[in-house]
Amino acid sequence: MPATPRRAGLPVIATYHTLFKEYLQHYAPFVPAAWLRSMARRFSRAQCNALNAVIVPSQAIHQRLSDYGVTSPLHILPTGIPLGYFAGSGRQAFRQRHGIDQQRPVALYVGRVAQEKNIGFLLDAVDLARQALPAMLLLIAGEGPALGSLRASVARRGLSANVQFLGYLDRRSELPYCYAAADVFVFASRTETQGLVLLEAMAAGLPVVALAAMGTIDILGAARWCRKTTRQPSRGSSARSCATTICAVVWRATGVPTPANGRTRRWREGWPSYTAASSISGRSVGHD
Repeated sequence: MPATPRRAGLPVIATYHTLFKEYLQHYAPFVPAAWLRSMARRFSRAQCNALNAVIVPSQAIHQRLSDYGVTSPLHILPTGIPLGYFAGSGRQAFRQRHGIDQQRPVALYVGRVAQEKNIGFLLDAVDLARQALPAMLLLIAGEGPALGSLRASVARRGLSANVQFLGYLDRRSELPYCYAAADVFVFASRTETQGLVLLEAMAAGLPVVALAAMGTIDILGAARWCRKTTRQPSRGSSARSCATTICAVVWRATGVPTPANGRTRRWREGWPSYTAASSISGRSVGHD
């Protein structure tokens, strides 16, 4: 804890954006999971209770910290996105640069390539979806420690023709065109504190197929042109359901990602960077 602000009598606040309890088991598998979870709870509780206030990005994290025993005031402040970055086109040019046929059905994942993102589940879904859509292609945009194991899994399962790894894409010069090139955005993480890539996909007009868990629920809800289930199906049945939904969305696409386009664009209007700035400052913040 910084000593200078305390001595000066200044309030100290911080943001909490990482679910250490869920992440640690992926990076220290040799340590008993129960001990790691207990340590993460104690550490988070102690750090947050030493603050005057804590900013969290979603209702899910607010509830999680409350369950940990955090008593410092918790304030929900979702992170905004620069809407203008994701409102362009570039679909054909991006596909051409990456050797993707203009008519090919494309599902897209954007984010850190790590175990906690549950990308293996997306491989299960694509494996099933290609039975109905043999040309189905999953684009994985991002880098991370699970990249090697996922590449090996793709090769072992004979999915090399249906999965393409794009690596890191610059957020301004490349990523917006990647969204434009897709027909549907897919997301399987169960540990998101908010899930900004969901907002980016919706800002680009893409329909989203995701698992309803943690911060994802704050963004994707029944009142926001999404369908979700309260059931807790097995991994296999979840993958089949995801595959069916992906196919249905792609079948409705007509050259550009039109399903739910206008509605997702209207919903994301509430999440630009200036809206978040207005929330934290307590006043209206202008924008260009």
